Amino acid sequence: MNIIIEEMSRKQLDEVVDLFFNTFTQVGEEWNRENAKKHIEESFFGECHFVAKEKNKIIGVLLAFPLTKVAGTELFIDTIAVRPDYQKMGIGTMLINKAFEYVRLHGFVAVSLQANKKLQSYHWYKSLGLSETGWIELIKLKKDL
Repeated sequence: MNIIIEEMSRKQLDEVVDLFFNTFTQVGEEWNRENAKKHIEESFFGECHFVAKEKNKIIGVLLAFPLTKVAGTELFIDTIAVRPDYQKMGIGTMLINKAFEYVRLHGFVAVSLQANKKLQSYHWYKSLGLSETGWIELIKLKKDL
């Protein structure tokens, strides 16, 4: 298997949307294609977007952007997804290592992301050295306002 990690371009948007939609709906998230595309487009304003490719086919994606907090600017990973048939092959690790390298080269103070303890990915993030900060996401839905 010859995997290449490269910067994502706008022309890859539709293929990335398909990957995002298929990957996250398979783990039970209730995305529709329209919202998946809008999410990817909104996330694309950052400076750190990578795709994993095998034979010109996108099999993984990482979308991240700078986020300034008290301690300085972190690289916030918004999305990391690998096609289900390519998971457990080290592709996600290749993508996140690319983000780690980007942080070291560009003067960020940290890498951060959000994770759900109920998902397998949470334990994978912990195995890569990411740790909890104590912050918890809170939300109030429109119907409850």
